[in-house]
Amino acid sequence: MEYLSIHALTQAILFLFALYHFAVGIPSVLSTSVIRKIALKLYALELPQELDPRYEYNLKPLGFYAISIALMCTLELFQKDPVHRAAFMAILSALLVFRALGRFFYRDLVEKAFAITWSRSRMNVIFNLTLAFIMGGLAYATY
Repeated sequence: MEYLSIHALTQAILFLFALYHFAVGIPSVLSTSVIRKIALKLYALELPQELDPRYEYNLKPLGFYAISIALMCTLELFQKDPVHRAAFMAILSALLVFRALGRFFYRDLVEKAFAITWSRSRMNVIFNLTLAFIMGGLAYATY
């Protein structure tokens, strides 16, 4: 694959990763009603109207984490060093693998806590592993 197309694909993935994490992170910190809609749309997760304060509190650090990932991806869009880019893509790939492993190993807990079935979670696992594979390949090709 030619460097230009690898670079363009990497840029597109970083942009979409940043966009997704901003779109999920900001509402998690600011608006429970908006995050309720996002959770339903993206994860088929129905949050109750009245959230347990412990649950609502846990959404805040997760939102800040998502915003941090979005900011790092945004900064990486302007990074010119291919070694740095490859390392960053490898780290994002590992993050996606960890997310998939969490969904897999804690699938019973996810279903018990959120009523998200394994068939739904399995789609997230497959998506995360596929994206991790692509991003790992891009990291390797960039380096």
